[in-house]
Amino acid sequence: MLLDGSVKVYKVDNNANEIVLKRFVPFSFIAELANYTNINFPASAKSIDSSTVLVIDYKEYKKYFLYHPSIVPNVIKALTTKILSLEKVISENMTMNATQRVAKFIYEKESIFQNKKKHEVATILNITPVTLSRILKKFKEKKIMDKNNSLIDKNLLKKEFS
Repeated sequence: MLLDGSVKVYKVDNNANEIVLKRFVPFSFIAELANYTNINFPASAKSIDSSTVLVIDYKEYKKYFLYHPSIVPNVIKALTTKILSLEKVISENMTMNATQRVAKFIYEKESIFQNKKKHEVATILNITPVTLSRILKKFKEKKIMDKNNSLIDKNLLKKEFS
């Protein structure tokens, strides 16, 4: 369980690019599905900043808590949330091109876009920093964004991914 900080879970493709599957914030369980199914965790995890992680003895947890009636709904909810998150990553990476993904990210998470370094945004979107720069340049030419990467026209931005 992540108690403090943030952790990313990712896979590496054939070109050594990190594909971020999920970013975790406090108080999230990480890798519980691997425990429930008794398999090795099928991805890598890395702390993004200073983090505190509580390691839970799964055998003891299972013995005393896993099947407790007040805990089971929370476990199901956590797993469902992760499945939906993974489905979103898969869906967006398969059905949207890079421009659409950038536009949707800025539209839905403008404050994150403004507060993160551009290479971090590129990593979140599973694109290269160069690709992100080209897309932002195109948005500036279309008057969607200004020279400081601030949003000018949210409606035009939405058209890029709708």
